[in-house]
Amino acid sequence: MAKKTAYAAPPVTMETKVPPKVERPSKPAARASAPIRQKSALEGTLDALPWKSFKKKEGEWAFLRTREGMLIDELQSETAFVDEVRKKGELVVGKYRYQVSEDKFLNRYFAGA
Repeated sequence: MAKKTAYAAPPVTMETKVPPKVERPSKPAARASAPIRQKSALEGTLDALPWKSFKKKEGEWAFLRTREGMLIDELQSETAFVDEVRKKGELVVGKYRYQVSEDKFLNRYFAGA
């Protein structure tokens, strides 16, 4: 009769392997040389106008005056800006270059263009 031999399983160890620590790149520091610029009140007023795109060219336009010839309500407080842009022909405010056409319309184009 053959002798039965007991099979011995390999010993189980309760070690837990810790995965190697991965160094995450640090977040780049914000540039101190590029401060966030706040919009001026004039820029806010101009941006709030109901601008319409030109159909055949770059840029936008908005009414400068009412049918009665008065400045539109939104520009009543900005008469110095209106006078200056009419006098000089064009004026850059923020990222736009403004012009008056036919003394009825205010046109704007990106200043970089």
